[in-house]
Amino acid sequence: MTATYAAVRDFVDQATASPYYALIQRHFQTNEGLLPVAPAIPATMTAPVWAAMVLSHATIKEIMLRPDSRTASLARFQTALRALAD
Repeated sequence: MTATYAAVRDFVDQATASPYYALIQRHFQTNEGLLPVAPAIPATMTAPVWAAMVLSHATIKEIMLRPDSRTASLARFQTALRALAD
């Protein structure tokens, strides 16, 4: 799950420095709630993988909407991933 943490951390760091940062924030603030329900999760996806996927999205969203939460959000995400790996 270390690769998942690194991917989320790197995405957040790159996104906040991107010229598209405002667009990404707008997606989470407005557009995401307007999108239809996500497609069904494949039955073959394990619970830990599903949980990591959901937590990744939630962590990115939290940081994009509240950049000052980056350190705490990533720390909480890393702790959760470690718990999933046990």
